[in-house]
Amino acid sequence: MHCRYRTLASAAAFCASALLACAPSAAGPSGSSGPSGAGGASPAAPQRPIVIVGRIDPPLLNDRIDRMGLGSPVTVSMAEIDDHGDPFPILAERLPKQSDDSWTVNADGTMRTIYTLRPNLTWHDGAPLTAADFAFAYRVYLEPAVPITSRLPEKLMSDVIARDDRTVEIEWSQVYINAGALVGTQLAPLPRHLLEDRFDSDPSTFAQLPFWTSEQFVSDGPYRVTRWDHGVAIYLEAFPNFALGRPKIDNIEYRAVSDGNTIVAGFLAGTINFSQYTAINVEQALVLRDQWSSTHDGEVYDRTLFGTSYMEFQHREVPGWQPALADVRVRQALAFSLNKVALADAIQHGFGGPADTGYPKGLPIYSKVDNVIAKYPYDPRRAEALFHEVGWTKGPDGAYRDGEGRPFDVEVNGPAERERDVQIVSDMWRTAGLNPSVRVVPRAQTNDVEARSGFPGVSISAGTDNTLAYYATCDQIPTAQNRYTGKNRGSYCNPELDRLYNLSLETLDPAKRDDILVQLERLYTTDVAQLPLEYQPRIAASVGISGVRPPVQGNYQWNIWEWNETATGGPQ
Repeated sequence: MHCRYRTLASAAAFCASALLACAPSAAGPSGSSGPSGAGGASPAAPQRPIVIVGRIDPPLLNDRIDRMGLGSPVTVSMAEIDDHGDPFPILAERLPKQSDDSWTVNADGTMRTIYTLRPNLTWHDGAPLTAADFAFAYRVYLEPAVPITSRLPEKLMSDVIARDDRTVEIEWSQVYINAGALVGTQLAPLPRHLLEDRFDSDPSTFAQLPFWTSEQFVSDGPYRVTRWDHGVAIYLEAFPNFALGRPKIDNIEYRAVSDGNTIVAGFLAGTINFSQYTAINVEQALVLRDQWSSTHDGEVYDRTLFGTSYMEFQHREVPGWQPALADVRVRQALAFSLNKVALADAIQHGFGGPADTGYPKGLPIYSKVDNVIAKYPYDPRRAEALFHEVGWTKGPDGAYRDGEGRPFDVEVNGPAERERDVQIVSDMWRTAGLNPSVRVVPRAQTNDVEARSGFPGVSISAGTDNTLAYYATCDQIPTAQNRYTGKNRGSYCNPELDRLYNLSLETLDPAKRDDILVQLERLYTTDVAQLPLEYQPRIAASVGISGVRPPVQGNYQWNIWEWNETATGGPQ
């Protein structure tokens, strides 16, 4: 592999103006004082707000209506996943169990789960949070006129009933393995006292309410929104009545900074405290780690693998589409034309490694999957044989052409944070005899999800689900109905893949479920629905904060209410 792929980003030439742009105000914005709670009184002297940066300004504050929404730390649901991968209750007092009456599996394959809420829950505005707010949220999440990014698990429910203020009874139309731990924003309650009348009057405009994009937003998480200067910062204040107690840090500023080098500079200048994953890349993380190796001022989190980058193939007719991609032999030939080992080494610098599946090697199921999946090691001879089989042959110049002499044109697409992946894949395919072009989606256009789903060739994406086949289900195809936020931007659709995926969600027996997942992975890789490329470390960094516990899955902010500001900035 050419040495240019290994060039590291320099931390030298950062602009002073960029640092000023990231700098927090001397004191955080003054939010309205909330209801006093059992979490304790506020400190006598206000803390300097900590600054968290991400790569984009969220379109709105709810990530069920838009997948790029803020979600955590302003919204929680019944439970969350800890740093060992185990669920624990948040709004729920305890989680349903199959060993008692709180989780019942009926003879006809339906189920019932009963969640008991913690006592004295309130919304950010002080109004009581009750079981009726969950029943209302269920109606919203299933309303076709509201563009919900994913209706799982709500679409598997037949009803949500508020038996009393603290009892949420969920009737399930089928068996669902995760029914006992609704995590993240799954069935996250919505403030019925503020939204029900507006929802009932016109569901079609519900997602456009100023509630989702302003200080009107009221939720239930550890932090509440006090101000949102769009394009600048979202200002958050600790919520005293949070279900698990008052957060230790008083104020947070969430800022969008698109340039990773600017984020590195902000860390070194002390104007940034935490970066979400994808905000900085591996090379920038190495710069920070080198800087902090002797001073111990901050910490880079890169030891755990999170997610897999993968290639999507366009399966529908769009302007400039390469129709040969509809043939599985062509997709296989393209896979054999890539050197994934060299790609992973160039991108991850020793972290992660090439991937043939989304399951990490440390999981018990990995060996079962590894024994049956289709693999595509770098093999130009096999690629050439497959191309020839479908009518693409190499000429004297080494370039593939069809029977009419046309070159194999294919656009390699990807977002700005995957620009190097796009360039390397393009270089490899050009060397193999293809005629690739490059399209890097600027960060400013990341939110144009409809346009992003119209790539004509291949697109490089990333997912955090071990079961990558989820991103290739028919239900995840971007449509106007889901505001083009479905994850299956290549529009692959295979009823058998969907059947196996849905069956995996219904199978409670762990051994039988593993067998189904293995079959699913075999189909996914054999048909090259998408192509796993490399495992990726989920990079984050912090300075001046203690209590960050890198998760096994999900969001680094899963325990943000436990974070604390440190005096020296060193990790503790």
